[in-house]
Amino acid sequence: MDFTLSFCTQGNGFVAQAQPPTGLNALQMARGVLGDPTLTGDVLTRYIQDPILGIAGFRLSHPVLVPGLIDVYEIQQRRVDLHIPLSTIKQCGTCFDTANQAMVEVPPNGLLPYLTFTPYLMVKNRGTHVGWRADLNVNQMFVDWVRAGSPTTWVPASAEPLDVWLRDDMTLFKLREVRDANKRVGTEHALRLTLSGPDATSAMANQILNMLRQADQHAIEAAREEERETQHEAAMEKVQAQFPKANLSFGTWDCATSPTGHCVYDLDSHLGDDDCLYCHDPDERK
Repeated sequence: MDFTLSFCTQGNGFVAQAQPPTGLNALQMARGVLGDPTLTGDVLTRYIQDPILGIAGFRLSHPVLVPGLIDVYEIQQRRVDLHIPLSTIKQCGTCFDTANQAMVEVPPNGLLPYLTFTPYLMVKNRGTHVGWRADLNVNQMFVDWVRAGSPTTWVPASAEPLDVWLRDDMTLFKLREVRDANKRVGTEHALRLTLSGPDATSAMANQILNMLRQADQHAIEAAREEERETQHEAAMEKVQAQFPKANLSFGTWDCATSPTGHCVYDLDSHLGDDDCLYCHDPDERK
């Protein structure tokens, strides 16, 4: 007899829906996994290779090309079926006492924490680029479900990412963390947008979702750049405080002892302007 454990959502929503990584974190991941620190952001693509097999009897949905966008693929998984061997049935509580198939409801995008992307080198348009392999860690998902008591309705830990645009049919939303009177942690909608009318199609919802996510990514990168500039200004002020009478010139050579991370020179120094005030190396080097 075959036993099947099915994870699905109410309303036939996606149990796992995501695009491949982008931004600085994606670049750092690619550099680390591929062992190439010289990789630059322009070689990163958003192409997802054909999904690889998970455990026996399970396979991810084929990546879907997001309409209107170039090289943007998305894993859209509406249901995950796991074939459970007889030796494992005891771990599933009473789910299979009267049937050989058990249904577990999860929130929309509830299995996102178990979706992983791994970078790999690919040849595209006669050049070397980085693509992504997608997989779902169903083994850890099953273990976490058993640890939760094998419930028929399950909300995995961190299943609903906070402050990230999500989609449930024609509704786009963000979640934020809240605590009730008993200090139990929950989530509520911080932002919510529902599409309606003749233009309320799945393709339009996906396009708007992608635009919102891109806007958030740009905002994050702008905030990081502002933070870097603030730190650099603070470092320059520290140098000025240490050398208040110097006519400072900030160079480009790396310097481990300088607050700015680069060499600093005093143009009015009687010793000349060639030596860094911190490492004392000359500006002109061979």
